Amino acid sequence: MKYEIKKAEKGYILIINREDGTRNDYRFKNKAELNRWMKLAGIKQGGLEQWQC
Repeated sequence: MKYEIKKAEKGYILIINREDGTRNDYRFKNKAELNRWMKLAGIKQGGLEQWQC
């Protein structure tokens, strides 16, 4: 699974690409909301970069 976080005009977008070819986009109003969601999902964040889990 790979994911990337992009800064949008009104918040952040988390894009998750899975090995089977599916893609999910999640939109968040602020970085705190994004961090809470990622913590609950068990995804580690190291900055606004692309990561592979």
